[in-house]
Amino acid sequence: MESPITAPFGQWKSPITSTLLGADDVQFETIATSNGKIYVVECRPKEQGRGCIVEYSGPEGRDVLPTKYDSRTKVHEYGGASMIAFNGQIVFTDRETQDLHQLDPSTGHVERITNTDIALRYVGTSGLADEQAKCGWVLAIEEDHSKPLASEIRNRLVAVNLQSKEIVNIASGDDFYSAAQFSPDGSKVCWTQWSHPDMPWTGARLYLAKWDNGKVTDVQLVAGVPEKESVSQPRWGPDNTLYFTCDCSGYYQLYRLNAGSSKGQRLALRGLEEVEFSQPDWRLGGCTFVSLTPTSMIASYTKDARWSFILIDLTNDTWHDLNLPVETSFNTAYILDITDTQLNTIKAASDFPMPASLVSRPEHISFPRVHDYQATSGTLPPLIVCLHGGPTSQTGTGLSTTDQYWTTRGYAVVWVNYGGSSGYGRAYRDELNGQWGILDTADAASCVSYLASTGKVDPNGVGIRGGSAGGYIVLQALCDYPNLFSGGNSLYGISNVRALCEHTHKFESHYAFALLFEPGASEAEKERIFKERSPCFKADKITAPMLLLQGDEDMVVPLGQAEEMVEMMVKVGRHPKLVVFKGEGHGFRQAKNRIDAVEEEEKWWKKSLLKL
Repeated sequence: MESPITAPFGQWKSPITSTLLGADDVQFETIATSNGKIYVVECRPKEQGRGCIVEYSGPEGRDVLPTKYDSRTKVHEYGGASMIAFNGQIVFTDRETQDLHQLDPSTGHVERITNTDIALRYVGTSGLADEQAKCGWVLAIEEDHSKPLASEIRNRLVAVNLQSKEIVNIASGDDFYSAAQFSPDGSKVCWTQWSHPDMPWTGARLYLAKWDNGKVTDVQLVAGVPEKESVSQPRWGPDNTLYFTCDCSGYYQLYRLNAGSSKGQRLALRGLEEVEFSQPDWRLGGCTFVSLTPTSMIASYTKDARWSFILIDLTNDTWHDLNLPVETSFNTAYILDITDTQLNTIKAASDFPMPASLVSRPEHISFPRVHDYQATSGTLPPLIVCLHGGPTSQTGTGLSTTDQYWTTRGYAVVWVNYGGSSGYGRAYRDELNGQWGILDTADAASCVSYLASTGKVDPNGVGIRGGSAGGYIVLQALCDYPNLFSGGNSLYGISNVRALCEHTHKFESHYAFALLFEPGASEAEKERIFKERSPCFKADKITAPMLLLQGDEDMVVPLGQAEEMVEMMVKVGRHPKLVVFKGEGHGFRQAKNRIDAVEEEEKWWKKSLLKL
């Protein structure tokens, strides 16, 4: 056995390259099954981020989507669920047109289903092959962008006839719709809907109705209260029992609505009353549970940022942990045989053979909120503090290629699930209301203070990075804690919260109000908060080197946010670096841009943390 090589922290040679991270790592967007075959949407950086539909009927995959198509939807801007499969057919949304298309995977033949207007966007959520009526239907969300303002965008739930191409209105009048599903027997439909100022995790409501070949009747509210309790992931069991998650207890728990009942009942899973079986629906198509038979269900839940998988006996609501070792693998699609709990790999996001000796094991830590900092001495690794976006989101403990990229070079990495993050119950999510830009930033600073006090990291070499709302925390932290951080990297982060509220897309156009303002805040109070919580107006407080990475087609946090931050910093004598990636939106998908972003960041940490 060779002796370890001695080298300074941050300068270790790693087998994880920027090309591996940026180009070779595919992303899985959607998985569906039909007629015994599995279909996966693979987003491929080497194909400019194209979403390709791949069929798996054995160990080898087969591309079934012609190369001229890109399976991606822009509904709600964040997209997701761009493909459904049923009756041996696939319905997908093409990125260029945002129309629904029908794909025959056996021949590769594609037929356009909707062909209405370039201002309309569609995403299919469920399909029904009605043999008796000799037709098929698809439930879909329609988003109308024919008017320029976010407040003028209209969403509705529709059903599309695959033969006649007729589009039938199912539900309209609310701001948003999601998760529509046909029941297995084709007699019912369910869906969720909500309106501003709610986000889907604050007050989405579940509805149920009868379905008869294009007609919906007897609509009833099942669960959910605006601004109080939220429902997500309605999903049918094979016996037409409706399951869903609801956070009315303070945690996203599993519920069932039996046929003929008007009110759902919580699954009494003893010992799991304070875990979360769902997560905020930023993207469409989330799935954390599936009914296997009328009497069994597989489900996943999160506790302390760790996802666990259980098998539930629905006859008596008992469960047992499947102890699946998925956290030690890179992002991978598996088939699980529940008879012997065997995981069989369908496709791994990367085929890089990661040596076990290089894998950094995650450790969940809790730390007190403090505001005093004391440096420690010694040769310790530089620390990269990472902040998730949202801010209503979460970072878990699964194996991350990006994290391993840094740890195998000698950096310590910590992800902060600050107040407002999901996965810890509704009360913890609500802590950020009125405190956005204060509590989350203080939590990041408190984490640094805690880690420094344990002697695990170099307090004089701390960097902070994050995307979107995480990028906002980066900018806020560099303003409010200028002596704590040695450098920052804001990826498509927010610098002006007023501009965000005035110009962001429809889905989030009311989201920031509850995060910034207490109920009943006066206009004068709102003006004060807009200025105090906008890093661009505090640029003179930043002393650490600042890197900004941004896409020029970002509709969530537009390029103007980064440009204004740079302008204000230059005015006070600072020298930030802004890198703009052409053709990229809210996140980077193209191989070259992903590689360049990683390499720009590594150069930045060498400069600001290692002082090289």
